[in-house]
Amino acid sequence: MPKLFSLFVFKSFLFVLVMLFNMATSANDTVTEIPIKLALETAQTHTPGKVVAQEMADELISEEGSLEGSETLQPVYRIKILSQQGVMKTLLVHRLTGRVIE
Repeated sequence: MPKLFSLFVFKSFLFVLVMLFNMATSANDTVTEIPIKLALETAQTHTPGKVVAQEMADELISEEGSLEGSETLQPVYRIKILSQQGVMKTLLVHRLTGRVIE
């Protein structure tokens, strides 16, 4: 009987440890966005000039290699830059990856 009881206690303890581990890792699954400062630097590296405006937005973007018409709503920074040649350009910088979306 003591052997069966100790096996039960061990399995219960293992179960509690697994549950605590799952709770701890799910708390760290929150997605962090890149700071606007980094997005502005990335945009100015892509298109040198003066930043005129910036805002957080969600844009319909098609994934690379996906079928035509399969777009998803993606979190972006919409950044307007006045280039050195006097052309206004709007760039989208993905808020999670930090890449300029072409």
